[in-house]
Amino acid sequence: MSRYVFYFNEIDSSKPEGGTAKVEITGEKQTAPALSDEDAIRLARMGRSIEEHFGNPQDIEWYLADNEIFIVQSRPVTTLYPIPAIADDKLHLFVSLGHIQMMTEAIKPLGISVLRSLIPIGKSSPLVESDLLLEAGGRLYSDVVTRLLEYPQLKKHLPVILLNVDELIGRAVRDFIEREEFQATARPGKKVKFALVKKAFPTAFAILRNILYRENHRAIDEVNRFISEQVEENRKKLQGVSGPDRITRIQEMLSTLMPEVFSIVPQYMGTAIITYKLIDNLSRKWLGDAAELRGISKSPPGNVTTEMGLALGDVADTVRNYPAVIEYLERAADKTFFEDLRAVPGGEDVLPVFLGFFERYGMRGTGEIDVTRPRWREAPT
Repeated sequence: MSRYVFYFNEIDSSKPEGGTAKVEITGEKQTAPALSDEDAIRLARMGRSIEEHFGNPQDIEWYLADNEIFIVQSRPVTTLYPIPAIADDKLHLFVSLGHIQMMTEAIKPLGISVLRSLIPIGKSSPLVESDLLLEAGGRLYSDVVTRLLEYPQLKKHLPVILLNVDELIGRAVRDFIEREEFQATARPGKKVKFALVKKAFPTAFAILRNILYRENHRAIDEVNRFISEQVEENRKKLQGVSGPDRITRIQEMLSTLMPEVFSIVPQYMGTAIITYKLIDNLSRKWLGDAAELRGISKSPPGNVTTEMGLALGDVADTVRNYPAVIEYLERAADKTFFEDLRAVPGGEDVLPVFLGFFERYGMRGTGEIDVTRPRWREAPT
């Protein structure tokens, strides 16, 4: 049951002749609850009863007189943000995919369809969308954590694992598990099937091999080479295919893309996370703290986003030498960006620098997880 405590700095007081007057509240009354705990609980129970009666959240007006609560009006709430549709009565923990990516805007339907098609599990065939990503209000929410928490061992260790990946999500999952509502609706724990554990063995073995024997400075080149090969292979699959057949081929490719990526990437991610924790623990044991770890872990070689920022800084350093180009950038248009740049004093000198940046990073964009968003090479301004 929810508990509400209301505080007021001023109130509306009715006047004998009609109308209302604002009366300022002073002293301790400003921080005193407007309702006692008992009245708040009574009100919450009545609100829950009214909501159950009408079958949806209600906007309820009420007043309290002589220790009795009177309901004046009840109507459906029309301003609540929608939640993902679920088919059971369990408490779910939804993680916003967009917020993790620092992208809070709504995603267009095509973008939502692509992302849901990418997930290889939670679907009956390669041509349908996964139910592990659910849409609400033009945003996508992952329901994976809810399902993982059905396994007792994962429920025990998942918050700790997530704390090493994203501290805020790790803390949120930990707090969620401790909530009475979750514990009250938790079902008997599932057991991890041996077939699933068997599938994880190769990755676990690869992580151990990477830590003990491999020269991991080559890992970035290997992953980049793998990604380039996948891009080229998928490009060939689309050659000569058009119309509905092309859309079907893309759907099939999206369904196989993640398994192919996860056949190689997790072994390097797992190696990185485990060795990072080892360095942290050994630093505390041998040196008494791990103060230097945070510093040396910033901007490591191969961090694409960092390298892109540095490249953009190089572009800015070049542009800074040409005032006319700086002025041009204030009024440039996407469609004629490069053509008009040539006509500006210094534009011919700056043009190769821009083209080099867009050649390497032009496929990226703001809110790029939505494939419908313009890429930088499409909208260079």
